[in-house]
Amino acid sequence: MMQDLWKQVAEQYHVSAEEVQAEITKAIETGMQTAEHSVRRAWAEIPRRCDVPEPEEVVAWLVIQALATGVLPDGAAERQEYAVKR
Repeated sequence: MMQDLWKQVAEQYHVSAEEVQAEITKAIETGMQTAEHSVRRAWAEIPRRCDVPEPEEVVAWLVIQALATGVLPDGAAERQEYAVKR
């Protein structure tokens, strides 16, 4: 499923899916190096298998947070306007 997301973003920006993942990884690593305590605390909340979360882990956590806070309505995963275009 995440590969479909990476491909969709890659097509939109005319790059490869691997480039999308690499850029997200770079953004994660940069974000985690901040000196700001509140930002570090937010990064620490993301469930992960390693010290630095994988892009898939960050996206999954962001979706869960968006659903929990009402940014995305319940049932958004099933709604066409939120579906990954294939």
